[in-house]
Amino acid sequence: NLARQYRPEQILKFWFTIYRIHVFALLAEVVLKTLSGATQRPHLWFYEPSYLAIFMTGYFGGALYMFLRDSRAGRLDFALALLGMLATTSATGIFGMIFAVLINFVVARQRIKLLLGSALIAGLFLGTLYLFFYDTIYYRLVAGFFLQPDISLNVVLERAGNRWIRVLAGWSAFQHHPWLGIGIGGDAAYMQTEGLPENARHLVNEWSGVERGQPFSNIVVEVLGTMGVAGLIPFAAILVYAAWVMIRLLRSSRESAVAGVALFVGFFSIFLALQFESTFLRYYLWSPLGLALGSASWVLGATSSKRPAPAGP
Repeated sequence: NLARQYRPEQILKFWFTIYRIHVFALLAEVVLKTLSGATQRPHLWFYEPSYLAIFMTGYFGGALYMFLRDSRAGRLDFALALLGMLATTSATGIFGMIFAVLINFVVARQRIKLLLGSALIAGLFLGTLYLFFYDTIYYRLVAGFFLQPDISLNVVLERAGNRWIRVLAGWSAFQHHPWLGIGIGGDAAYMQTEGLPENARHLVNEWSGVERGQPFSNIVVEVLGTMGVAGLIPFAAILVYAAWVMIRLLRSSRESAVAGVALFVGFFSIFLALQFESTFLRYYLWSPLGLALGSASWVLGATSSKRPAPAGP
């Protein structure tokens, strides 16, 4: 309803402003922790850095799209989004950035610019970490993981923490309750009472933290395990509808459609980043979708006839 009352450019600016505040707060936390010698990764008011990184992925995806469409107008937000993503020192955030780049490769038109720019940024990032932060937590947690020569499946599973265990537990819940699932929010209690499936027990160690139950990891597995096929169908329908509306915006010749597409790119970037975490009950996943659909309604002329005429460029 909010997005139906204002131009999509205004809605996008409002959404980006919220992210700008987060980036400046994040950088302040990084500076304070560095000066105090703390080794904990920054996470602001989020539960852990990976949650913050997933939230920031929406900003990175939307800002990247705006930068590709108009590099002069979008360079500030893209620079802030990139800086914020790297500051989280989260492997989930790195994968989120990769997903955001892939989405933009599909919807944006400047594919050569995107690929060359991504390669340049990745090279500069890893080179900077190696030259100036080799002995810090930032290098060990991010670049050290991707560059170590003996990387293997065991290393990947170790870096993933208990996420793979939670994926297997969620899939087991779906197999035992395929039609209706175990109920929304019942995943932690299910893991605690039913235990882990056989193929996940050998992955448990003293720091897994799954003995008291945890939410299922991977948003699709979580939907399957907690709501079954009955929940997957409307969940998938929402995603298909969102993609269909975004395609309509991409085909629109109206200038405001660009801002609406950026909101959709942000939503899908967060959704893909949630393949490595949980849960689907996150306001920062669905709020950009609401803003995107409202903006699309504004652009495509589905709002009230009392809507003011769009201002000139």
